[in-house]
Amino acid sequence: MPEAFGKFSVFPHLNPTIVDFFAKVGFHPAEIWVYFAALGELGCGVALILGICTRYAAIGAAIILLVACIALNIVRGHFAWTWSQGGDEYLIFWIICCVIVAIYEFQQVSKKDAN
Repeated sequence: MPEAFGKFSVFPHLNPTIVDFFAKVGFHPAEIWVYFAALGELGCGVALILGICTRYAAIGAAIILLVACIALNIVRGHFAWTWSQGGDEYLIFWIICCVIVAIYEFQQVSKKDAN
């Protein structure tokens, strides 16, 4: 959720650095994609916190994080595995966490259906 709010750090306008990043990655028109990204991040975050459609929210968050990881590597041109360079390990950690939550939730639903 902090990432969603960070896109509007110069509220009510979009953060120009974020818009430029989206344009460099190839998302055109960049402003629209920033709004979509913020909406997705905020929606998945709220759903995960409140436990609403948790399995789907976790899958959505994992997809958003995967796209962010790929986008960072498009702009940087390589994989960076060090935290001091804004590495991918943080994003990959959260992708794994989201996948684990989704798998767990799908298993819980399967157990309820079996009973």
